[in-house]
Amino acid sequence: MKRYLPFALILAVILIGTAVFFWISQPEQVQPIPMASVPASGSSPASSTNPRGSVLLEEFGDYQCPPADHSTR
Repeated sequence: MKRYLPFALILAVILIGTAVFFWISQPEQVQPIPMASVPASGSSPASSTNPRGSVLLEEFGDYQCPPADHSTR
């Protein structure tokens, strides 16, 4: 038993070190954000299954804010 004890200790340290490394390197679990209520009729653009569907992007800005007003000129 004394002959294999150093090898067993080295193997245990390597296994524990590997487990700790993979446990630390895992990305954090992100909680999903609940979706707003969507009408069940399917009239929402989000309910489309077409991956190339149209997207409407609306941008709102405060033009009384000096940095925002300067970026529009």
